Amino acid sequence: MTGIRVVQPVDVVAAPDLTISEYVGRVASTDVDISACVATVTSPTKESPQQPMFDEYVIVLEGEVHIYHGDALKECTIVCEGKGFVLAKGTRVQWVWPGPCKYVPICLPAFSPTNCGREEATGPVAKTEESMDRLRRLHAAASTSSIGRAPSGWQLLTAGLGVGILLGLLGARALH
Repeated sequence: MTGIRVVQPVDVVAAPDLTISEYVGRVASTDVDISACVATVTSPTKESPQQPMFDEYVIVLEGEVHIYHGDALKECTIVCEGKGFVLAKGTRVQWVWPGPCKYVPICLPAFSPTNCGREEATGPVAKTEESMDRLRRLHAAASTSSIGRAPSGWQLLTAGLGVGILLGLLGARALH
């Protein structure tokens, strides 16, 4: 069939408390315009503060995530199972999971270790240094032939429709 690519997911992060399986993105499908993953948190943990240079759309499938933001990361927004949230590009946040959680992050443009704005870890965090090193190696090895080109209007429309469909389906699921 023309126009359809089946993509094998890649575990881009495999840390003791966090696994992130990329289905679409720079590593799994060589797409630089969008990334979509399934992230699974197995026990309470947190991430280093970050200020991503992409818009991030997140659907929480199970559990909850606490997003710290604002001045000195003092404000907290709690997003529970069946809800979604949007992080605008350039928003400084810190993710905290009080327990097991499964969520779908969708990034426009696609996530990379260089555009996530992750700050140095202070204390234990979900992504260990080993998992971050592996993530960097996977991204370095990925085909990057389209990095640097602006997404076309068609690609932006397709990505927007994909995000809209996912959010609509999950919203309908939450209403049942």
